[in-house]
Amino acid sequence: MEVNADHVSGSVEIAAKDFRQHTSENGLFTGDLRLEGSHIGVESLGRQGAFDYQPTARDTTLKAEAALRRD
Repeated sequence: MEVNADHVSGSVEIAAKDFRQHTSENGLFTGDLRLEGSHIGVESLGRQGAFDYQPTARDTTLKAEAALRRD
């Protein structure tokens, strides 16, 4: 699974606990879900990078213009 690290304060343990709780509450998995490994440090870039979804070209244009005004 992939999680937004900010949502879990960068903690693998919190992310695993949150995932187990979410799947259990929604009846997605039964039994003992265990974390088999993890990796921290991958940063998504591009259209969906950093969970900043940009569904349209107009949205991208507005964000670029705002960034230019700040500089």
